Order: sequence, then C-alpha cells, then structure tokens
Amino acid sequence: MKRMIDSILAGYGAPVTITRADGKITDVRAFVQPVTEKSWQNLQKTMYALGEGPVGRFVYIGPIEAPVSEADTVTCGGRKFLVRRAETLELAGQPLYIWGLLTPGGGDDPWNS
Repeated sequence: MKRMIDSILAGYGAPVTITRADGKITDVRAFVQPVTEKSWQNLQKTMYALGEGPVGRFVYIGPIEAPVSEADTVTCGGRKFLVRRAETLELAGQPLYIWGLLTPGGGDDPWNS
C-alpha cells in the first residue's frame, strides 16, 4: 500500500517546499487541495476524530519521509501555507502518509486545538 501511495504522490503530486520552524527546507511532491463545502462534509464523515476546522482551508497529503508539524510552512504553486494540524496515517501499523490541515498565507486562525 505504501508503494502505491508513494507512486501516486510522485506521479500526480505537486512540487511542494516544506520549511520547518528550525529553518530546514525539504522539497517533496504532495497534494495541497482546498477544502470546499462539499469536501468538508466528506471529511467530517471520515476524519471526525481528527477535530473540526472551518470550510475554506486546505488539506495536505504528503510522504511519510518528510513529515510536517504545526508551525512549519508549506509552499505550493507560489502560495504559502502554515501547517495547523498534522497526523501520520497508518494501515496495519505501517505509516502510509502525512495528512494535514493548512491555513492560507500563514494566518493566525487558532482552530487547530
């Protein structure tokens, strides 16, 4: 399963630059997609345990080898985002990918608690 996800990220993911709070920069391929009202309804059904967030934010899906954490920034397509929440998603105990919620422009929304 991990090889399949890695292949999808490599083939279809966008170039993304992760800048960590300590200044370290990592370039990867990942998905950064807006959370629309319709997709938010789907997220609430499948990701309820991860917490709630307002509509209009962005979802990050990236490789396990380049984890992101709160206070890191993600740059994709010339736009900068602040990581507000990040989780490692696993299947049968094997880490598969990083799932996160982003704030456009690195704003001050405190909705990640």
